[in-house]
Amino acid sequence: PPIDIYDHDNVVPLRAAKHKRIRLFSMQELENYPTPRDYLGDAFLSPGGRVMVAGPPKMGKSHLATELLMTAACGGEWMNMRFNRPHRVLYLNAEIREAYLYKRYQKVLSTFSEGEQRLISKNFLVSGRGDVDLATQADQIRAIVEDHRPSFICFDPMSQFIGGINESDNSDVRDAFTQIINPLTDPDYIPGLEMSVVIVHHTRKGQGHQANTFESIRGAGFLYGWFDSGLMLGKKGSDAMLSFELRNGEGMDPKLVSLNTDTLRFEEIEAHEEKQLDSFIEKMLLGMGSGWYSGNDMAAIMEATPGYAASRFGTLSNAWSDHIQKELTARSRDYGVVIEGLRKGKRYRKEA
Repeated sequence: PPIDIYDHDNVVPLRAAKHKRIRLFSMQELENYPTPRDYLGDAFLSPGGRVMVAGPPKMGKSHLATELLMTAACGGEWMNMRFNRPHRVLYLNAEIREAYLYKRYQKVLSTFSEGEQRLISKNFLVSGRGDVDLATQADQIRAIVEDHRPSFICFDPMSQFIGGINESDNSDVRDAFTQIINPLTDPDYIPGLEMSVVIVHHTRKGQGHQANTFESIRGAGFLYGWFDSGLMLGKKGSDAMLSFELRNGEGMDPKLVSLNTDTLRFEEIEAHEEKQLDSFIEKMLLGMGSGWYSGNDMAAIMEATPGYAASRFGTLSNAWSDHIQKELTARSRDYGVVIEGLRKGKRYRKEA
């Protein structure tokens, strides 16, 4: 049945976080410490973990989180790793009205087997769009968690669930997470429940060389140190680079991925596919002579290249700045182009 957090209006309020005793461990104690029962991979997702799914707007963060957590709900395989069992998931969504949710999820749901779909239908529970404030409705969230006892609770996007804080202020962000988010992963939150928190969040704009890195996560410096497992979607030409940062497990190499619009799932692009170049851009570069070209010069060459049509690049308003310039910047070596300068001062020439 649908979840309505507003049904839970007569529950015990969330207990204040307690100060815990500081423990020190000897090497012998650490050697014999119980091994965690990881949910996915080697400490990729684990009980009581803090997970960050981040990236610029419109990169598909919600699709990535949905795909990951639907796979968790059926105990399936994700990025060549298999979940240890089917898991109950609470997905708190702040952007899509409930009347449109099934239409959004139907595509990705259809990619699972019939048996997996039955498990997802049972274990993947999602809220409709609503004004949920964790600070004032913590008791209702707790009641839902106690009712359903999930392995994962997801907040998408995080900014819609914590109001009244300055995301550029470390102390504001730290206080909000310490008081509201961190208790959710505490073993004492619900006795006998080890729940992981997944946060979907934006990166900051205008980060220069730090763009598409975990340092660019919006929310001062606190959030970079908050998570145990980070998934970062960054722009890579016309595709995306999925990067990982694991605090408790072995590192994972980034993966070049592309969102399949038919299934709303990310597909890994093999290394040999990454080397494939855009045939139109290759043809366009044949129109360059020696010497340097400005951005305006390159746009003129683009429009004069046989086969050019703005519609070829979808709904982009400016094919040069919105597609071709970004592709050349991301893969200049592959195209044999040297680029100097910044922003509107960039200039281009063919490699000698």
